[in-house]
Amino acid sequence: MTMCAGAFRLSKLGPNDETMTYGLLIGYLAIMIIKIYLPCYYGSEIAYKSQQLTTVLYSLDWISFDEKFRKDLKIMMTITSMPMDIKAEGLFPYDLTMFTTAMNFAYSFYASLQGVF
Repeated sequence: MTMCAGAFRLSKLGPNDETMTYGLLIGYLAIMIIKIYLPCYYGSEIAYKSQQLTTVLYSLDWISFDEKFRKDLKIMMTITSMPMDIKAEGLFPYDLTMFTTAMNFAYSFYASLQGVF
């Protein structure tokens, strides 16, 4: 909502109207997008790396290790078979899909404001 309001205000300004306000709004919008993008990007990376962890554990030379290590490795592989993710308030995962959804929502709200005003 905040990004949408900033973009709407920016669309109503011309670059020559209020140069300082124009520059601040562009900087603010860029920072807001980065602020949303970074956790989503790293959340996707964590999910991707956690999916690869079971394969990496299996790729070890586990046959040459003793029985206790192989049992521990089997337990670890069972635990890591469930992908890890970072959730915001326990509701939705931080990933690039969420970033795309947030940007689509902001643009939809911005487009509806443009149609009204």
